[in-house]
Amino acid sequence: MVWQEYLSTDPKICGGQVCATGTRIPVTVILDNLAEGTTHAEMLHSYPTLRPEHIGAALAYAAELARRVSASPTVSFKIDENLPTEVGEELRSLGYRADSVAEEGLAGATDSAVVAAAHAADRIVLTLDKGTADVLRFPNGAHPGIVLFRPGSLGLKAVLSYIRKRLGTLLRLE
Repeated sequence: MVWQEYLSTDPKICGGQVCATGTRIPVTVILDNLAEGTTHAEMLHSYPTLRPEHIGAALAYAAELARRVSASPTVSFKIDENLPTEVGEELRSLGYRADSVAEEGLAGATDSAVVAAAHAADRIVLTLDKGTADVLRFPNGAHPGIVLFRPGSLGLKAVLSYIRKRLGTLLRLE
């Protein structure tokens, strides 16, 4: 079953939780009911807007999440403030742990502070900054790693295109 056909998210509905499409019924409600032994018929009676396809989709979604967790990548990233937020979003959508310098209150911090925070969290720094990637200042072994991206242009579209083309190679570092 293709769960995406029956489940959706909308930041304006239930705080953006994954819900049965066309309803305000979060997947967690469906799964909790199944976990406590509620039958499909009981659920469909108690939640009149729920359809049988929603229940199947919720199970397929849970199975996919379980596969992702069991195959969860071990590499984690710290996204420098000079990279677009989409880089972190894309990595998280692929199941990687990725936090940003800005999210951690390190906006405007020194290169040393960023590298130290990445080291403390066991994360590889992704950056556009040659200073942060300076191997004389931050030698190999003093941190989990630093990846320097050098696209020809620093515009949003150019940076995202450049990184996306190289993401597969980067993620094979595991």
